[in-house]
Amino acid sequence: MREDGWLAVDKTKFTNVFVKNHSESTSDEDLRKAFNEYGTITSAVVRRDADGNSKCFGFVKFESTQDAAKAVERRNGQKFDEKEWFVRKAPKKE
Repeated sequence: MREDGWLAVDKTKFTNVFVKNHSESTSDEDLRKAFNEYGTITSAVVRRDADGNSKCFGFVKFESTQDAAKAVERRNGQKFDEKEWFVRKAPKKE
């Protein structure tokens, strides 16, 4: 934990947050609502297969790096719909 009370999430700057292990019924709007309190969100998307079924992971993109880091620190490990969410900096596309 840093002096100001925040955990050090990642030294690199990021705005895109990876959210895994949410329920199949979680919608884009549910993700937006769950993370809205941390800052301005530019997009929130649940990934779906070709049939439209949730893959139980998604991404939330914030305007600022500080808001994204705050969301990771505060939401990772919290339970929603009896599932513990895994929230991290989104991996880069290769």
